[in-house]
Amino acid sequence: MIDNTEAVTINVPDYIERRMRLPVPEGCCVVDNHEGNPVPMCSYGNVRKARVAVINLNPGSDKKPHTTNRYYLANQPLSTLQRIYHAHNTFFDWFWKFPLFGRLEIVLKECGFSLGGARNRVNPAQESSAVCLELSQWTTWPEWGGLGGDVKEKLLNDGVPFLQEIIEQNQHVELLLGNGRGVLNTLQDRFSVKFEYVGSINITKAETKTVEVYRGNLLGRQFVGWSEFLPRSGMTNLQLAELGRWVCELYREKASQA
Repeated sequence: MIDNTEAVTINVPDYIERRMRLPVPEGCCVVDNHEGNPVPMCSYGNVRKARVAVINLNPGSDKKPHTTNRYYLANQPLSTLQRIYHAHNTFFDWFWKFPLFGRLEIVLKECGFSLGGARNRVNPAQESSAVCLELSQWTTWPEWGGLGGDVKEKLLNDGVPFLQEIIEQNQHVELLLGNGRGVLNTLQDRFSVKFEYVGSINITKAETKTVEVYRGNLLGRQFVGWSEFLPRSGMTNLQLAELGRWVCELYREKASQA
């Protein structure tokens, strides 16, 4: 995380502070991701400016030891939370390493949306209008696919209520995007919804691999999702742009019916 003295003037919303101060779920393979301590990623980017939120499973991680400091933020001064909150809000001004963000930006660009940020090379000089949110806000090792079912259940029980709260607290977020089959299935299970299949994009010449596209409603917002986690989908930039056009068409179709 970065240190910015301007952060001390930032108001941390009560629901964000409550989330930050909760202890790490015990036995859930959570790793230290902030100066040797565990910090929940409440958002990548500033949700207060967002019209779109991309939902992922949980933050990615390099291989690290599991944390032994479950209560790191519980008793920290407010100034520490302000610096962390500021770092999350300005994430794309100082960090753009993960392949996920560049691929998402290609999709978002087709609809006129952007993660924004000074480090954005895909769609530079665009104001931020999108954020990334997580079903579980804790960084883990192994990554999500390598976790046991009981660990995933504990992380989802801990994280999904906050995901719902951050969406409900920010009514200006009008479009939710689900990144990958795991996200789609978890959202359908946790919120008792059913997304509608609308079509597929072929991503191999032999048409042996496709990306399925779904739509629906979630927490009173329009939802569009796809079946492949973008960094591991094998999609080319042209195919990502095609996915973006699908998203844009579905988004505009819904808006015209409102």
